[in-house]
Amino acid sequence: MRYLSDMPKRLVILALLAILASSGVATAQQATPGVLYATSGVNGTPPGGFFSIAPSGAATFIGPTGFTGGVPGLAIDSAGNVYGSAWVGAATVLIRINPATGAGTLVGAMGGIFEAIAFDENNVLYGTTALAQTLHIINTATGAAGPAIGGVTGQNNLNGASFRNCVTNTEMWVSQGGGAPGSGGAGSGNIYRLNDTTNVPTLVGNTGLGGSVPDLQWIGTTLYGLSSSGGTGTFHNLITINSTTGAGTIVGSTGFPAMSGMAARITCPQTPTSSYTASMLLGMLLLAAISTILVLRTRASVEGSLHG
Repeated sequence: MRYLSDMPKRLVILALLAILASSGVATAQQATPGVLYATSGVNGTPPGGFFSIAPSGAATFIGPTGFTGGVPGLAIDSAGNVYGSAWVGAATVLIRINPATGAGTLVGAMGGIFEAIAFDENNVLYGTTALAQTLHIINTATGAAGPAIGGVTGQNNLNGASFRNCVTNTEMWVSQGGGAPGSGGAGSGNIYRLNDTTNVPTLVGNTGLGGSVPDLQWIGTTLYGLSSSGGTGTFHNLITINSTTGAGTIVGSTGFPAMSGMAARITCPQTPTSSYTASMLLGMLLLAAISTILVLRTRASVEGSLHG
């Protein structure tokens, strides 16, 4: 009979777990919706580190990926699975990253140099080659890049990429760092958008901050970027980018050098989700569950006394 008396409690707990599973609150293997995550390059502290970035721009070190050649690209699908492109030797490989610990696991060779990767709203992973100036679909099970499906002719060393998802015309936006991969130079800080049908790039503008933009991320109507305007060895900044002119505005310092990749978990339709609002929702659900259990236990006690 004790099992029967515990049934309401068990049902409440099961219902609570179901609500949490569908609410977008992250598990240990999933990124938290709406939170910016970042990786560091070979000159980072540490090289190949994994971070979260606060709205102020300040970064918090979560843990090492284990890929000390640097992780220039970062992408997160709508389910919260985190992928990175990591340098191993003279090319990049695709890795999976545990967002709770930062630990990286090898998926496979990408077949070239892919510093810019991003998921579209259908969870298809795209990558742009840094020097060959071509766009590819990346197999997330093997890491291998498929045949080129478009070109970004004339735009060498594309460092960052992000899709503007949840809109009528989903477009890929890319950022440029001129010269050798990871350096400044001609075109450094340029922002482009790719036509969603032809993949032809259109120059939006330059951030005007004097350095490259290692990666981009759309969250809602805001385009975020990382800026290396301070030069090698200085802390990178989180910036916002004007989607009409390309002009950059500094939000704040990350507090770390050589921040290289940046991404966030985006689901459509988007809601203003943050760690704070998710925590508030979780707290309210827990309080409601506890209150329900207490009411049911009190009712059971009263009924027991009446029938005793």
